[in-house]
Amino acid sequence: ASLESWREEQSRRHSTLLQAVLAQTAHLHLLQHHSLQALYSAEELLRVEGCTSESSFLAHTYAAESLCDLGRPADAVEHLTAALMQQHDESPSPAKSNVQADREKDDLGGIEVVSDDMAALTGDPARAALYINLAAVYASQGEHRQAEQCSLQALKLQPSNPHAMLALVYVQLASGHDDMALSLLKWRRLPAPLHDQ
Repeated sequence: ASLESWREEQSRRHSTLLQAVLAQTAHLHLLQHHSLQALYSAEELLRVEGCTSESSFLAHTYAAESLCDLGRPADAVEHLTAALMQQHDESPSPAKSNVQADREKDDLGGIEVVSDDMAALTGDPARAALYINLAAVYASQGEHRQAEQCSLQALKLQPSNPHAMLALVYVQLASGHDDMALSLLKWRRLPAPLHDQ
């Protein structure tokens, strides 16, 4: 049993290290304007078994930038869509958070403890998420001007929100503004995290 757990731990560490190396490689290729090599590294990162959501998000973002630079905006949209759908799938739902909050009671006083998921659904983060979702709805209906306005509102509320930036990039690509999309991707490029183990 301990040998099996050791193997699992080694496999997890190998996967983590491989993800860090591939993310850094893709990032460095982008910095050197080697878009095709960056795309290869990003796509290889997406194929790593046990790829984390953070690594997947970076890989899709780097692939989208590479594809824009290679003049393939339709393919870039696919990667941006995957990154945005991943964010949507991972965001907490109000119903789930309410159930969690109902379950989390203090044994002594019966005081309800608000979970982190619930806290994420209030204030500027909640409004930014709403604008990002509205942007996606408008973009899916071909109403690019409204989608752009919603994306900009989300960025005003949370300037460092990578999902708001990707929503704006998506709208720019869907509107045929490939150069603007590429400029936004380069301007707001997310650095690959360094492996810290």
